[in-house]
Amino acid sequence: ILENLAEAVIGIDTDNIIQFSNTSAEILFGLSRTQLNGRPIANLFTTPTNRALAALLSGSDNNAVIESATVLDYDEHRIPVTLTGTRILDDRQR
Repeated sequence: ILENLAEAVIGIDTDNIIQFSNTSAEILFGLSRTQLNGRPIANLFTTPTNRALAALLSGSDNNAVIESATVLDYDEHRIPVTLTGTRILDDRQR
């Protein structure tokens, strides 16, 4: 299901390293799945977006919508996006 979404989907582990990316994420960032997976998520966003994203990743906010996020493609061109994040926890709440 995630693979076929028109929206870019990225999944990260507890160390904020990308473990999953769909085809739309590859198109958005101009990077192959191999290039995306294993990379820190912070490398994909500009500094202001990283601050907002940090609140979600730290657990201080379990759901977040960042209306004016900016991603960086492979040539570091800035692309405006709306970023939505949701923490999905395992049985140990990690």
